[in-house]
Amino acid sequence: MLIPSDAWAALLNAGILVRPESPTEVTLSASDDSTQTVTAAVERSVLPLSPSHVRHASPTRGRGRLLLVVPSATTAALDAAEAAGISVLADDESRRRPVVGRIVLPSNTVTIGGVQESAGADGAPVRRGRRPWGTLSVVRALLAGGAASQATLATHAQVTQGRVSQALAPLVEANLVRRTPVDGRSRWQMANWDALTDWWLDNYPGPGGLRTYWYGLADVTQQARDLVALMDRYDVPIAVSGDVAADVLAPWRRPGRAMIYADPAGHHAPENLAAAGLTPSGPEEATLELVVPADRGVWPPSGDEPGAGLPLADGLQVLWDLRRSPGSDTDQAVAALRTVLRARAAASPEER
Repeated sequence: MLIPSDAWAALLNAGILVRPESPTEVTLSASDDSTQTVTAAVERSVLPLSPSHVRHASPTRGRGRLLLVVPSATTAALDAAEAAGISVLADDESRRRPVVGRIVLPSNTVTIGGVQESAGADGAPVRRGRRPWGTLSVVRALLAGGAASQATLATHAQVTQGRVSQALAPLVEANLVRRTPVDGRSRWQMANWDALTDWWLDNYPGPGGLRTYWYGLADVTQQARDLVALMDRYDVPIAVSGDVAADVLAPWRRPGRAMIYADPAGHHAPENLAAAGLTPSGPEEATLELVVPADRGVWPPSGDEPGAGLPLADGLQVLWDLRRSPGSDTDQAVAALRTVLRARAAASPEER
């Protein structure tokens, strides 16, 4: 995620409200002054922030229009960033040091925590390597069952046919995928659903994008329904995952937290979720996670996948999110959902 959970909590504690606008853009606003609002592009670096890095951070977007998320920052770096109108969050995610930073708003700057001193490093900030969502989406398609052409897989994953062949070659060598002739034409097919699912779960890096945390008093399934209804009024695409979706597909236990994916880009999304009975919270006490994902694979391939009146995320995404859910019976719930997804794959058309 571009903004780690600790950084989200630090923003909330500092009186900064965060509203995702896209997988890489957020609106930041002061909770006590609605005029202090700015929309910022979020960029993440794996290097500590130093003054020399600030010069490479594209500070020409305008005051507050860029939010850098870094593992650490010197006092001089924070001063340089503030002077350039750049917001900074320093969070090494190890929890050895508190989150610090400065949020640049239209007419003032909000300071978060103390200062992390770091020796920094020379050179421009670098971004994390591109995540292999295209490759993983190819495998998603195969796990849906049946034999698929290379062109079908390429269209589904939004990659080239050459990339499909390149991505699946090592899986063929590992006996996870095989090429099958169908009416004289070559098709790709999974060799073993469980083994290929395990490979996907082990290699999936998560949906990326932006994650926010919310608390509500209603049952978490009702919270999901209320949020779906709210987003529907704004025509914001939404998909339910995790505990709530798993309870629809393979009832096993009472859901403990709602997981919702949304795509507000290009829509006038609500400024807050109060109409759905939700208030911003820290990660630990949250009853609902709202994610604006970078990975398009979280959405079911054929549009909304209704379940008990709820639009559900892709089945594999539900499984991945369910595995992250706390609880002593998570393993049993995961096993129950795998049984349902395996049966779905077996019942799918033989060729696509």
